[in-house]
Amino acid sequence: MYTKNEIFEQVKKIIAENLEIDGQDIQLEHMLSMYIKDSINFIKVVVGIETVFDVEFTDKDLETDNFTDVESLVSHVLSKLEQ
Repeated sequence: MYTKNEIFEQVKKIIAENLEIDGQDIQLEHMLSMYIKDSINFIKVVVGIETVFDVEFTDKDLETDNFTDVESLVSHVLSKLEQ
């Protein structure tokens, strides 16, 4: 089982690799819109998360309103892993 911090570190790495940005600047409280500028980038990050954590996002999960900041994304992954 992953801790919230371990999930955050992995999500940060996934965001940085898929969007070609410096992951050191990514913080839990940062708005996702600071990094993810369009739906294609969002899907790239989601696919990366699904692959690394072996989870699946439903169509309802993919509504961007569900994820305002990095922490909301991390919390969602944690809840998926606890199912």
